[in-house]
Amino acid sequence: MINVVRLAGVAIGEVVDSNTRIERLLLAHFPDEIDRVWSRAGTAEIATDPMGSKLDGHLPDVEAAREWAQARTQEDLEARIDDLLRDFPGVNLIYTQPIEMRMNEMICRHSSRPRHQSVRR
Repeated sequence: MINVVRLAGVAIGEVVDSNTRIERLLLAHFPDEIDRVWSRAGTAEIATDPMGSKLDGHLPDVEAAREWAQARTQEDLEARIDDLLRDFPGVNLIYTQPIEMRMNEMICRHSSRPRHQSVRR
């Protein structure tokens, strides 16, 4: 999962436009590595996932590594995506595995805390 962190207060229309541009860039630049990309933004009607509009996720459907033409490893693909999106306005990227991210959020008891911060009462 590629999490995109934006400035607080960004309009949802701007998020949708930005996500569409990111999806198109990924598909155009990595046709052998990425088959499809899904984006999630905002919070569902039943708020089980506390993502606001400033944090959204892109879920690339990645082909088998043996099919890749540019990247050799997952880390290499992440570095190439970073290079592609480095100058994309108003976003910071975080790479996670969705299940690992949710487990870290549950451990920290709050999704806004850094995942390596210890929680004390």
